[in-house]
Amino acid sequence: MRRFPLPLLLLAFSTSATASAVKETLVKDEARLTETVVARAIADIERKRSDITRRDVHAKAHGCLSGTLVVEPGRPAWTRSGLYAFDKTYKVWARFSNAGPTVSADKTPDARGAAIKVIDVVGPKLIPSDPGSKNLDLLFVSEPVTPVKDLAGYIDAQKLISGEQGAVSYLLHHPISTLRLAKMAWDGAKVVDPLFAKYFSSAPYLLGAEAAKYQLVPCSPEKITPPAKGQNSLRAAIAAHLKAGPACLAILAQRFIDEKKTPIENFAKEWTSAVAPPVKVATVTFTQQTFDTPAQNKFCEDLSFNPWRTLPNQRPLGSLNRVRKAIYEAVAARRHQDNHAQRKEPDGTEKF
Repeated sequence: MRRFPLPLLLLAFSTSATASAVKETLVKDEARLTETVVARAIADIERKRSDITRRDVHAKAHGCLSGTLVVEPGRPAWTRSGLYAFDKTYKVWARFSNAGPTVSADKTPDARGAAIKVIDVVGPKLIPSDPGSKNLDLLFVSEPVTPVKDLAGYIDAQKLISGEQGAVSYLLHHPISTLRLAKMAWDGAKVVDPLFAKYFSSAPYLLGAEAAKYQLVPCSPEKITPPAKGQNSLRAAIAAHLKAGPACLAILAQRFIDEKKTPIENFAKEWTSAVAPPVKVATVTFTQQTFDTPAQNKFCEDLSFNPWRTLPNQRPLGSLNRVRKAIYEAVAARRHQDNHAQRKEPDGTEKF
């Protein structure tokens, strides 16, 4: 695998065009460590391959939904950049998932994910394999922080996930991260309807001259309904929700304050609402629809999402985001190669 020259890495996350308080730190031997992480991720998905090669994380989808994203007209001035620069309505495709690396029953404790592909966003994108992409990806998970704070912690957690390190050994060496992993799984297990769950970007991003984290939250309080049952209870819950009526989720932005209260490199530190109050920047709506068909499920499986499919002024920040760039690219390429699937971005006109 090609190494990333140090000068290019430094240039890639220069903050000269951003607020002076937003700082990133290059990890020692970051390029070499990134290659190791990517190689391990590829080996892991190949080892787990059954009928198809799946993602290294978020392997199980509950379904992909078509919808719209409306940029909030009353959003604060500091958020008016990138996707949120203008009052506009976009088509979207959204994939809801379990966060784990295997396909398991939904009752298994696991975090939940939501990935939104915004269609036809003007401007060059940072994703290396598709810089001319017309789309922009937003990624969320049902926990405000990651179990590990940085690249070094991610490497150790990856050894646990791949089976290179046993659970007891990991617990002894990383008790805090183990607790965070357990909390993430049990919090996710409380979700009975993905369209009424609360999600977080967990990672920070540029937003023009600012930095921000994001939340994806229901527009209205959760309805009290009996949870669905079965191996695919969350898919059934989405279907029941949309049969009863549309779903609405708001995108909220949290503004960077300072490195102590809202750190860029420590992904395990929560940006609390008390410190960085969330403000609404957009609304995502899913109308009543049927989504659980063989053709649409195949389309859903073949989609790829990457936090670097974004505009330069919304660049992902921090060492974990930088390694995600390489992992997401490599895993998507291998999945599509193994599965003989065309790697194609949707344009919002898809019908199933």
